[in-house]
Amino acid sequence: MRSRTIDTDAISATGVSMSVSSQSVDQSLIANSAISNSVRKPPASESWTPEPLLDSEEAAAIMKVHPKTLQKLARQGRIPGVHVGKLWRFRASVIEAWIAQQMAS
Repeated sequence: MRSRTIDTDAISATGVSMSVSSQSVDQSLIANSAISNSVRKPPASESWTPEPLLDSEEAAAIMKVHPKTLQKLARQGRIPGVHVGKLWRFRASVIEAWIAQQMAS
């Protein structure tokens, strides 16, 4: 393998500074460790898995309505849902909360 040499005189002639003070490196390391310490991962025993998304048919079955009715409500913004391409996705907990809210009002 060929080793390359860098002409530092040519670099310094262009006005580019190649030196990095150890103080600035230490400060950036401290800042990075402070950020990583503030965002802690849960312990391995507490594995978190996101709630699965339901398709229109599954969510409509919970509500006992036709999937097209559910999609229309989502398009109108009356029920929370996520439009992924041509497909709608819903969270079961959001559907349950929405039903509870509708029953209360």
